[in-house]
Order: sequence, then C-alpha cells, then structure tokens
Amino acid sequence: MLPLENSDSPFKDVFSNAHEVTAETKENRTIYTQVFEIDNGIEKRCINHWHTLCNLPASDHAVYICGWQDITETRDLIHALEVERNKAINATVAKSQFLATMSHEIRTPISSIMGFLELLSGSGLSKEQRVEAISLAYATGQSLLGLIGEILDVDKIESGNYQLQPQWVDIPTLVQNTCHSFGAIAASKSIALSCSSTFPEHYLVKIDPQAFKQVLSNLLSNALKFTTEGAVKITTSLVNIDDNHAVIKMTIMDSGSGLSQEEQQQLFKRYSQTSAGRQQTGSGLGLMICKELIKNMQGDLSLESHPGIGTTFTITIPVEITQQVATVEAKAEQPMTLPES
Repeated sequence: MLPLENSDSPFKDVFSNAHEVTAETKENRTIYTQVFEIDNGIEKRCINHWHTLCNLPASDHAVYICGWQDITETRDLIHALEVERNKAINATVAKSQFLATMSHEIRTPISSIMGFLELLSGSGLSKEQRVEAISLAYATGQSLLGLIGEILDVDKIESGNYQLQPQWVDIPTLVQNTCHSFGAIAASKSIALSCSSTFPEHYLVKIDPQAFKQVLSNLLSNALKFTTEGAVKITTSLVNIDDNHAVIKMTIMDSGSGLSQEEQQQLFKRYSQTSAGRQQTGSGLGLMICKELIKNMQGDLSLESHPGIGTTFTITIPVEITQQVATVEAKAEQPMTLPES
C-alpha cells in the first residue's frame, strides 16, 4: 500500500488506480494520466498527474514512477479563450440582428418622407394640410438624423476617436433647459415631468456640455418612452466638494414598466434591446452610448429597477469646479441622438 493513499495529503487522490498499475505485467504497461484539483491551503491548483511502472536495466524488479505538472494557468487561459470566443459569436449574431433592424428603421422614415413629398406635390391640399405634411416630414427627418447620429457615435466610441471638449458650464441651467425641451412629450402622455437641483449658487463645473446633455437626453427620452402614467423626476446635486473638485450626482427616476435582473444585465451591451425596447422604434444604442460617454468622463452610470415599479438611473461624474460668474453659457446644441434602449 502506498503511504499517501490513506493520508490527509492533497495528493492522495492521485493514487486511486495505483493497484491497477502494480498488477500490470512487464509486457503490458500503461502510462496513466489524471487531471485533478488540489487545495494547497491558499488556493486550488489544477494538476496533471501521470504514473506507471518501469523496469530498471539488468533487474527484474519494477519501480513506480510518477510526475506532476501544474496546468492551472493553461486551464485558465483556455477558459478565457472560450469565453471570448462565445462573446465574439454572440456579438456577431447581435450585430447581424442590429443591421437587419436598422435597415427597417432607416427605410421606414425615408419612405415616410417620400410619401409626404408626393402628397405635397398634389394640388388638392389646403394650406393647413400642407403645413402639417411639412411638419411631419421635418420631424421624420429629425428622427432619421438622430438614428444616423447614434450609429456614427458608436463608430467613434469603438474606434477611440470620440474626443471630449470640456468647458465651464452652468449645470442647473443646462439640465433645466434639457428638461424643458421634453415638456411637450411628457404633456402629450399626461406624465408629470419635474426637475430639481440642490446645486450651490454661482458654481460652474468643467465638463463637455454636449456629451453631458446627450447622456441626459438619452436617459430622459427612455424614461418618457417606457412610462405610460405617473412621473419622471430629475434631481441634480454637487457632492464631495473639496477645494476645486467635486462630484456631479444626477438621478433620473421614472414610474415606468421597470426591468428584470436579466434585462438589466443586457441593458448596456452593444446592439442589445430589452423585450419592451424591441417594441419601440430606434437603434437600441442609446444606453450603450451613455455608458461609454460617462466612462470617458471618468464617471459612473448605475441603475436600480423593479418590474412594475419603475427605474432609477444614477450618474456620478468627478469634475473641476469654480465659483466664478458664468462666462460660458452651456451650449444648447442638439445631441446627435435621441436614444432608444
């Protein structure tokens, strides 16, 4: 009996078939291999073990020989490669589905615009009907422009060519103006849209106003899209104020349909949409763009959501601050995209 076989050594399992080895004849011998884990008291290691019998020269007695090889790193590398391979396969499938969806999303507004133009070319429309057709064609064109903007933004982000342009910004004013621009949409759905701020007066922060407004617009658009009744609330504050630095904290809370844990895990992935999102128009790139823009600003985007209750997004971004009177008014530039999730 081998001494380790009944011991407390982590190697005792490797001798489970040792008796089979010793029973072999000189003419019929096999090299046995086993892969197993051992716990060395600090971590678990993956070991490749081999053993066999061998006759020494000029002797009829066989000796038992064995060897070990630590293959933990090799196993981990293979596992990591399999994970990346599966990610690549899933990304390819998602991208194919995305392209199929985008072909429809782009074709639909173009067809609508052509229909409006054909309608306008007729002579039987009243002045009011012509104005309405022109307004609808313009709105459809804006929607198409936003969709193309999302696709271009993703391309810039993925290639690393998205450059932030920070400047001194009055955040409460920028947030209030952005919130006001969504007032008509909220009113049309009878949703109470409110915007509050506890920002200290006369504070400016250094941030890219277009990128910040784009994030806010995307999240606010999503909140209104998936809320059928109730309210959407935006709160903004400046926390952790220390000399010339602080953190912007903003929450966007809605009383919409909410998200399951599974949907939350898919939410920020490229070309991914929730089941509710697939019922809406859009690219499904908005939240992914938000996540990447905030990441580029060294910030964080998190959410808390419960099905049937609603969703709260929380943004935190570290910024430089100053108490000088605003000399640079936050630009009211239109974001390149109005998001879809």
